[in-house]
Amino acid sequence: MSVESSPARFITLPVAIYTGMNREYPERLKEAIVPIEQETPRYNPDPDILLDEFVRQLSTRSGVSLGEPPRKADSLAFNANFSDMHGSPLTIETRINQMGANDLAKEIITNAQHQGPLTVQEQLSSAMDIFDNNLADAGIHLGVVTRHMARGQDKRLFQRIVTPQDIATWQQSVAGFAYSDTSLDDPAGDTYHFWEAYIMGLSRGAHSVHTYGKLTGYVNDVLADNVARATDILRYKLRGRTGYSHGTIDILGYHLGRATWEIFN
Repeated sequence: MSVESSPARFITLPVAIYTGMNREYPERLKEAIVPIEQETPRYNPDPDILLDEFVRQLSTRSGVSLGEPPRKADSLAFNANFSDMHGSPLTIETRINQMGANDLAKEIITNAQHQGPLTVQEQLSSAMDIFDNNLADAGIHLGVVTRHMARGQDKRLFQRIVTPQDIATWQQSVAGFAYSDTSLDDPAGDTYHFWEAYIMGLSRGAHSVHTYGKLTGYVNDVLADNVARATDILRYKLRGRTGYSHGTIDILGYHLGRATWEIFN
């Protein structure tokens, strides 16, 4: 039975949320995620410019296809927690091209060594080249690759062992957000939050056509705009776990993904 048709996939979201509230990061991971100062700092464009940059890039490419984003519940389940922490079925797992994911990680690191940390539109350019100008595939792989390289907790999706040194290198490879509301300098964390929210935005745009889809789309909007607040309350205040939220970046990625889909659909 495929992941898409398995009844078990319907418990993934509540299980992911529960483990996200309660599971602590492994010690080796907590030691690797430290405030960093980039050797050659670069920052992503301001929010009011970033959408124009995405539209400009996609408009100048030939053969761009929107592809098929995950269903809204599936993108939310991916967003809710690291796949290695909850172990439940994820439909997004069936979408990952391991060779392409490895090429994407390698290209971002290599390019950053020559030109400094890559902005999100530069990361998108690399992903679109690798995944044949398919926006949904590019977005999914950016979400999975940037999250695993930043935290090392998605080996089930991206089958690569990530060491503390790999995490440190990745922190130097992706551009930060000058307007981030995190209390620590964590460009890698902000980057994966941007892309996992971007996937949710694509899903919202693609699967909100009919009455039921529109209704769940509005629910998605509320969840996306309040995910950081919920994390602060449920994980950090109620359960006292390690970490911090990336609320501004979550909201930016979600609404940019939704806007991108609506512009090009």
